[in-house]
Amino acid sequence: QELVGPSFRKMRAFACYFMQRETAALEGKKPPPMPRYLCAKLLLVGAQVRSMARFRLSSHNLMVERGRYNGTAFQQRLCPWCSEQGCMQVQDEPHMIFECVATKDLREGVFRPMFEGIAEGDLQSFMKQDHRWKDVVRCVHLCMEIVDKLVNGDST
Repeated sequence: QELVGPSFRKMRAFACYFMQRETAALEGKKPPPMPRYLCAKLLLVGAQVRSMARFRLSSHNLMVERGRYNGTAFQQRLCPWCSEQGCMQVQDEPHMIFECVATKDLREGVFRPMFEGIAEGDLQSFMKQDHRWKDVVRCVHLCMEIVDKLVNGDST
């Protein structure tokens, strides 16, 4: 199992987050807040919450995870759609949100304002747009839908 790279950092971050919640509860302190998409159950469609959970927990169809399970070296987990155009990038979460040709129309269309002022690849800043949290959820959900459809061979 990988003990380096983005997957390990993600697992460590989640472990630290939940450990902080437990420690705060034991010490009688206020725990860190839950992500908004988890607290806003009535305001979001179930599919959007599932997409965000899959995205955050690396339970998705991006090559960075699929390659981990089938033993592909990290550097070889390339985006299948971008590599067709000569861009040899690992297909991970920042790539899907900021660079992938498959999600380009979303970035340059309705979600364009969300990317203004955020450095390319800065997933943390993108996800922490509290004033636009519903748009963040919608954007991630639609990106995940596009990837799922392409992986499953559904071009509709």
